[in-house]
Amino acid sequence: MNPPSFKPKMVDYLGAHLPLSMFAFADDMDTLANRMIVMLLEKEGEIDGKFSKPCTTAISLLHKFFTSSFEFKPTLSSVLDAYDKRISDHTDEQKKILEFTSTQNQALIFGGAGTGKTFLAHEKARDFSNQGLNTLLLYFNSPITRESRRNLRGIANLTVKSFHEFCYDAAELAGITTAYDNNKELFDRILP
Repeated sequence: MNPPSFKPKMVDYLGAHLPLSMFAFADDMDTLANRMIVMLLEKEGEIDGKFSKPCTTAISLLHKFFTSSFEFKPTLSSVLDAYDKRISDHTDEQKKILEFTSTQNQALIFGGAGTGKTFLAHEKARDFSNQGLNTLLLYFNSPITRESRRNLRGIANLTVKSFHEFCYDAAELAGITTAYDNNKELFDRILP
């Protein structure tokens, strides 16, 4: 499912003959039926407030419009705006969680994709570093491990590893010799 498109900022027209008043955006979704009626009845962004009862043709067109399938392709900027909004919406909740865990030396953070787990883990790691605590950020997913290493580079007392790197290092410390390759059995059974 694509995220909804938000109304562009500082733009009055999407084209020479396309005033923004002709479109419904993410902000209009809660009152879409009202917005559609206004859009159908207004002219060039002006509404005179005097509407007559819609004729049979208008009702038929409205019915066809509301019961037909269609798909909007969002622009990259509208997708980024949607993600920015999600991030700012989660910020207060994330601050509460960080405050709650301020006295914790260990934390298990779980949740669905995009819920802010990585943000919370990074903030907690920075907090631990500022306290002089040795910190391990452990990820199962190698791409997020690499991204976190990049974002947290230079933070004192912080180690970022994937689960399998951690297992490999633990095996090496225990004197268990293993070849580090992409062997499925090595990663699925031997190292864990």
